[in-house]
Amino acid sequence: IFLLRIRRPPRSTLFPYTTLFRSREIAKHDCITLTGGGSGVMEAACRGAKEKKGTTIGILPGHTKTEANKYLDIVIVSGMGFARNMLNIKSCEGVIIIEGGAGTLTEAAYAYQKKIPAVALVGTGGTADHIAGTILDIRAHEKIIPVYTAKEAVDTIVKLANNQYKRDSKNHK
Repeated sequence: IFLLRIRRPPRSTLFPYTTLFRSREIAKHDCITLTGGGSGVMEAACRGAKEKKGTTIGILPGHTKTEANKYLDIVIVSGMGFARNMLNIKSCEGVIIIEGGAGTLTEAAYAYQKKIPAVALVGTGGTADHIAGTILDIRAHEKIIPVYTAKEAVDTIVKLANNQYKRDSKNHK
């Protein structure tokens, strides 16, 4: 399961293409696209996944389904506001960070603390550009891996998530 979280309007003309392409790539890998379920780039991500017959999930912050985009297969109404960011991360096996603000930063921090692999798409601005290639704190788990294309983002996160799954499986035997 992969997470896409963007709440602000895109600053780059590459956003719609990048988002759709990445989501199509996620679906090609038979993975699920999980977003905040809203409009804008989250909707574009879900649309891209659906074009390749992918499965989409949206975890909404509010109390009704009215804020859900039309490309969601599964709508989860959390009623938790931005506290739902933890649900988003706990539901993922890998995170692709594109642009974003404080909410995206909290999700990146949650993923980091839970050792969930994360990549940041460089050149999209915001949180992604600020944290790409960094270690977030003194625990020095892993760097937020910088990636430069949508295809590289998906290929890298799928590989990292699969490796993490294998490590976790060994540790639970």
